[in-house]
Amino acid sequence: MTVTIRDYPGGRKEADIRFRLPNGEVVRKKLVCPVSSTSGARRWGEARERDLYQKALSVRGGSPQKLVPTFDRFAPRFIAEFAVANHHKPSGIASKQSVIDKHLLPRFGSKRLNEITDADIQKLKADLAVRNPKTVNNVLSVLNKMLTVAAQWGEIIEPPVRIRLLKTQNREMSFYEPADYTKLVNAAGEIGWQDELIVRLGGDAGLRRGEMLGARDSNVDFVRHVLVIQNNVVGDKEVATKGLKVRRVPLTPRLEELLHQAVDQRNGRVLRQTKTTAMTAKMLRVRMKHIQRRAGLTDNGALHILRHTFCSHLAMAGVPVMEIQRLAGHAHLNTTLRYMHLAPNANQAVAINKLDEIRRRNGESMNAQQRAAEAEADDDVDDDDDDEEEA
Repeated sequence: MTVTIRDYPGGRKEADIRFRLPNGEVVRKKLVCPVSSTSGARRWGEARERDLYQKALSVRGGSPQKLVPTFDRFAPRFIAEFAVANHHKPSGIASKQSVIDKHLLPRFGSKRLNEITDADIQKLKADLAVRNPKTVNNVLSVLNKMLTVAAQWGEIIEPPVRIRLLKTQNREMSFYEPADYTKLVNAAGEIGWQDELIVRLGGDAGLRRGEMLGARDSNVDFVRHVLVIQNNVVGDKEVATKGLKVRRVPLTPRLEELLHQAVDQRNGRVLRQTKTTAMTAKMLRVRMKHIQRRAGLTDNGALHILRHTFCSHLAMAGVPVMEIQRLAGHAHLNTTLRYMHLAPNANQAVAINKLDEIRRRNGESMNAQQRAAEAEADDDVDDDDDDEEEA
């Protein structure tokens, strides 16, 4: 049993704890100490070492028969007994499975969970260096969750590594300026009323793609002029909305007209490819590309830009941030704040103009004082000249 104390960023200490169980299994854990002195960190580390050892014995029972599972044996259990059993969204389960298959199984397949090291994590980051930082963080998050769950289930004593995510930069959301959005709506209307409905569900009501596909006749409240958003389609399955939230969005007059037409068809869902065929995500993308091309805009088929446009235009109109959050169904206020640079009272140009005004005002005041001082000095010189003449 060993405890090594090392310096840690921020003036803190790190305890590197390592011991071997009776069954031969080696347990290693690195922990940031709550104290800054070396002696205090060592005492804390040794106490934590005893706790970890006792916990390890209680989990393993000193039995040499129970081995830590390999990554490839644990991965199916993680998906079936954690993700599926806890009713994660189909898209979330598919995303976890994709990360495991593409990035984690090839690297850690036959390695036991407690044998994953800091060097392994750093090598994984290096191999993914060409990927977007958010993609890298998705991979690291799945691995971190797997190790955490393994510890909760008693398969390992503690996660063998502390995984640090990459820092990411929030980028400004792309959206359609009001003039371009008008072009898009007009182009969609020229193609057909359903195409205009697609655009307005995103741009006038802020629906996500799956929410567009899941919107039903019964979700439209024409008495109160609102759309109740409570269904979401992922793949071919209808699930709850993101964040499990139901929200109500007031209808613009034109969107309400289009929804009347859709409901009059009595097809169940407001968007359909045919009377007997439901609209798919792929078909939505194809139709969006066609609409964009007709409007003379970049035809990438991206639907989420409509939701960004909805939030951005609300911010431009001076709608309070909490109200935008509610209408958009954002789980975190930070997401909504990414649009608020467009709000009139948050205009950066106004702030800079005020700064310049203060400085100019202060400069004018200093210039006035300087001119007064110079004038006073000139008067003194004139007085001296008079004195010389009198002398």
